[in-house]
Order: sequence, then structure tokens, then C-alpha cells
Amino acid sequence: MDKQRTPELAHEQSVLPQWLTEAECSEYAGVSRSFLQKARCGYFDGPPFVNEPGVGIRYPKDGVDQWQASKERHRTISPNARQRPKPAQKRKKSAQQCHK
Repeated sequence: MDKQRTPELAHEQSVLPQWLTEAECSEYAGVSRSFLQKARCGYFDGPPFVNEPGVGIRYPKDGVDQWQASKERHRTISPNARQRPKPAQKRKKSAQQCHK
């Protein structure tokens, strides 16, 4: 049996989404397994998932990527913007000024 892929099979495999288990999704997305479990119950907004009978919970990798992109925090200030000056420090009184 020849182990080389036919072009059609290679194309099909590149089009199909890659499915992640809960542990793989946790590591890939950088969140805890507990977070994913709670997100599935509706406590948090989590990545999309599918509960396949006989297979279990699976997360589509492209869905996880889209979920992470939607959760990115964007800077509200330009990194080149002028920073606020630090408040002037109060000068300490010298010992002679304190004992007058």
C-alpha cells in the first residue's frame, strides 16, 4: 500500500478544522481546564465547542483562534504619546528649618 497522499486527500485534510481536546485547548489558549468547563456551563464567555456522542468535548482550533482574537485588549493610548509628568516631590525640610 502506497503511503503517499493524493492531492485530493491532502486538500481535504487542509480544509477540515483541527479539533482540540479539552486539555489541548487549555494549553493552546492559555486558560485552565476549569475555565473551559465553567465556560461550557455558561459562567464565562468561552471558545466554541462540540459535544460529540461517544467522542466527548472538542474545540475547533480556528474557533479558539477567533475567540482569542475577540478577547484581545487594545491599547487606548499610543505608545508614542507623551507621558504625564511625575508630580514634583516635596522638598524635605532641613534640620535647621525644623528647629527654629
